[in-house]
Amino acid sequence: MRKPRSMPNYCLELYLPHASASRIEEAAADAQRAAGASAGGGRVRYLRTTYLADDETCLHFFEAASVEHVADAARRAGLTTERITRSVDPQNDDL
Repeated sequence: MRKPRSMPNYCLELYLPHASASRIEEAAADAQRAAGASAGGGRVRYLRTTYLADDETCLHFFEAASVEHVADAARRAGLTTERITRSVDPQNDDL
């Protein structure tokens, strides 16, 4: 039985052309910093980072009360993105 998630998940996309392993680790650290920079603290929780090498795209996953909270945290941490979308984890979320 799945444990109900208290807040929805979001995916923040960043374009990282020709990223090295160290650059991907840096991007993950930036995303973690973004979660720590959320206003009011605790509104945004960093989950994980995935890099799509063929697409040169870095996906950062967060748990947050709203997409606005993720966008605000990203701005505060200096992350520039054009796309933040709701994401679903089929093993943990109701579809």
